[in-house]
Amino acid sequence: MYGHIVRILILTGQRRNKVAGMQWAEIDFDQRIWELPRERTKNKQPHIVPLSSAVKNT
Repeated sequence: MYGHIVRILILTGQRRNKVAGMQWAEIDFDQRIWELPRERTKNKQPHIVPLSSAVKNT
């Protein structure tokens, strides 16, 4: 399990607590994005992270 988290950390460049708290509702595999809601970001602004095919295969 931790191997997947480490891989996503490397592939997305996101913070450890953001990746560990990923929720399925935040991920859109069709558009290949991960949308962090403002409640989970440091600056209280929504954040969109593009997802590569390598992340999808993790």
